[in-house]
Amino acid sequence: MNLLFPPGRIKHIQRYQEIVRVFLEEGLTSLVNLFGVSRLLSVPLRLLTSRARAAKELSLEERIRLTLEKLGPTFIKLGQILSTRPDLLPRPLIFELEKLQDEVSPIHFSAIREQVERELGRALEDLFKEFEEKPVASASIGQVHAAVTRNGDQVVVKVKKPEADRLIEIDLDILVTQAKFLEEHTEWARKYRLVNVALEFQRILLNEIDYIVEGRNIEIFQKNFKDNDHALIPLVHWDYTTRGVLTMERIHGIRLSDLQDLDEVGYDRPTIARIGAEMYFKMIFEDGFFHADPHPGNFLVVSEDVIGVMDFGTVGRITDETRAQVSQLFVALINKDVSELVDRLIDVGIVTEETDKRLLTYDIDMLMMRYHDISVRQVRVAEALNDLFGVVYKHRVIIPTELGLLLKTLVTLEGVCTMLDPGFNLIEVGRPFASQLVSEKANPLRWAPELLEDLRQLNKLLRTLPQQISDTLKQVGEGKLKVSLDHLGMGGFMNTLRRVIDQLSLSILIASFVLGSSLIIAQGRLLPPGVMPLTFLILVPAALLGLWLVFSIFTSRK
Repeated sequence: MNLLFPPGRIKHIQRYQEIVRVFLEEGLTSLVNLFGVSRLLSVPLRLLTSRARAAKELSLEERIRLTLEKLGPTFIKLGQILSTRPDLLPRPLIFELEKLQDEVSPIHFSAIREQVERELGRALEDLFKEFEEKPVASASIGQVHAAVTRNGDQVVVKVKKPEADRLIEIDLDILVTQAKFLEEHTEWARKYRLVNVALEFQRILLNEIDYIVEGRNIEIFQKNFKDNDHALIPLVHWDYTTRGVLTMERIHGIRLSDLQDLDEVGYDRPTIARIGAEMYFKMIFEDGFFHADPHPGNFLVVSEDVIGVMDFGTVGRITDETRAQVSQLFVALINKDVSELVDRLIDVGIVTEETDKRLLTYDIDMLMMRYHDISVRQVRVAEALNDLFGVVYKHRVIIPTELGLLLKTLVTLEGVCTMLDPGFNLIEVGRPFASQLVSEKANPLRWAPELLEDLRQLNKLLRTLPQQISDTLKQVGEGKLKVSLDHLGMGGFMNTLRRVIDQLSLSILIASFVLGSSLIIAQGRLLPPGVMPLTFLILVPAALLGLWLVFSIFTSRK
């Protein structure tokens, strides 16, 4: 059965052929046969499969990783994103995808010169006093060169490689097209919402290759860390920045991975690890906007208590609601609270019809037994999350992309911090940040904006309700109203409706008490002496009822 390629003309046929050839060369013949794509080859299948015999010595997971690396930037990035989705892929493949490297040989300087001049519209010598031909770093999408502007500012210039945009757009079109086709023809693709996964990946990668977006990311980090003395965020030189060229302040320091250099200078590595972790927990729990690629090459130690941050193409954003859920998940994990952990896991994930909450709770309870007699100081985030997501994968709980990216970031961060300090414990550093956010969400003063919005919506409803009732009655009178009822699940709906009506009635009653008592107090001098104490007897119960109502509304949302 031909799943991947529907009949008819196929766009990007040459790229399809290249993809198939690489699959075959890496010994993934079974996938080619499964999807019936050998007909796209311009040479006999046997000529390519003979080259794959050496690849058979490698595991399937290793061959998949090598295939993605050969296919270039889009597929490397796809593998890196999929490595953040342990709910979709088995752990052996996740571990292998985490090894994906995006370091390639640099292209010739003449091509870089041409690209810079095309993007900035002037000769390189008119733009920069100095521009080093040897790159500081080179990846599949772009490479970075040190330079000095005509004003004497030391900068680094990130240049997108020619043809990168075109190749990425073709690959993304192929991936999205095939995701749509698979959802139409396979149950597993529909279950895992493959089109949503492909479109989310498309959004992430298109943002990453747009250097204007990266420049704006840098400015957001600058704003978030303006009062923080421990993080150094480079300035963007917008006069030298376009979608294909990003110029920013050059930061001087020692790479986190250069442990010997750090020791020779005399820096305290445990202090550096703690500052780096606190910087990340601030991004996650306070800002909801975090640097999502914390490998050692993206950080420079400027001094013992200052870390410079680089490469802002891959970032994560989480909503206030997700931040609260993550903090509750984090605290539940620390406290080994199985019931709370399951509830929070279901809150942040998408539970499929196959998920049995009772069995999920049992498996997590068994998992927590492994950590029963272990102190928090001995728990490693990477190990705990890998165990947890083994259960998640088994029960088909689908984790949102942004949450998967966040958890992968924490795992990588822990690895970097333990490289600096083998005794480092990420949970101990993160606990105060998570606990603070949980406490803030429980503070009644934080409910005021939400309560005001609820009252605004209620006011809008009450003002429009008479007209809506009138319109409905008119349709009934004219015989135009058609009603279709399905009683399934009606019990839960009716209970919710009764609760809403009760709360609305109680709100009106409390408002009447307060308003009436206020009028009495306002006219107190005109009333007999014994009336005022009775007024306060009304106000106190009204206030208590009001507090109880607010509490019941917010607890019902959990």
